[in-house]
Amino acid sequence: WFVFYIGSLLYNVPPVRLKGRPIADLSIGPASGLPPIVMGYALVAGQVPAGGVLVAGIVLFALFEFVDKLFDMDADKAAGVTTTAVWIGWRAPTWLSHRVVQWLLAIVGTLAATWAWAVYAG
Repeated sequence: WFVFYIGSLLYNVPPVRLKGRPIADLSIGPASGLPPIVMGYALVAGQVPAGGVLVAGIVLFALFEFVDKLFDMDADKAAGVTTTAVWIGWRAPTWLSHRVVQWLLAIVGTLAATWAWAVYAG
């Protein structure tokens, strides 16, 4: 819990205050969400997940954090806090979120088609 406490301080308290630093504010998602999952996996499987899985988890949690910032963008802008969403604006995050959803749908569709082909063609 001490690590999460320190992370909370780094995110909220000046002079570091990661919340007010574009791009750096996205680090709190992976830093707080990924360790419990990795630790749970390591306890059950007896090994740490592969590097690609860790990178995917970091990207996923950073995207979750980014989407969360979009909902707070107006309030952050009014308070003078420059988060990544405030820094980039609405247009790029909306475009990015659509691209991520399109890629996820493409991946799910490809996996479903591959599974169906393996089951029914074989």
